Amino acid sequence: MPIPEFEEVTGYLPPGDHPASIEEVEKRFTGNYRRKEIFQGLIAVVDGLGGFGVTEIFLDGSFISDDRRPGDVDVVYKAPPGSDPATWGLLSPARRAELKKFRRVDLWLYPSHQRDPMNPCK
Repeated sequence: MPIPEFEEVTGYLPPGDHPASIEEVEKRFTGNYRRKEIFQGLIAVVDGLGGFGVTEIFLDGSFISDDRRPGDVDVVYKAPPGSDPATWGLLSPARRAELKKFRRVDLWLYPSHQRDPMNPCK
């Protein structure tokens, strides 16, 4: 199923999960130079998380809206059982601010302070 259209009033996707491949995300959300730059950071983080066995991520924030100049992309991930994200270098929770500055990715371990990606209405 394709990524749905933005809600006219909010400029965001409708509430709910909208599964998509990284290629679909690229096609839909990289319409200008700034968005392409943020997407490159996202790719680096997705690749890095994959190296630690992460298979599920959730995107949120202005990057997945109709905002022409998003500041970053919010990413929430589920760590594999038995893994220790504190040992993941730049992807560790302790280095979140550095990653955001360097890659424009605001990375959060699930569960996070962000609204629940499994139930965005909460």
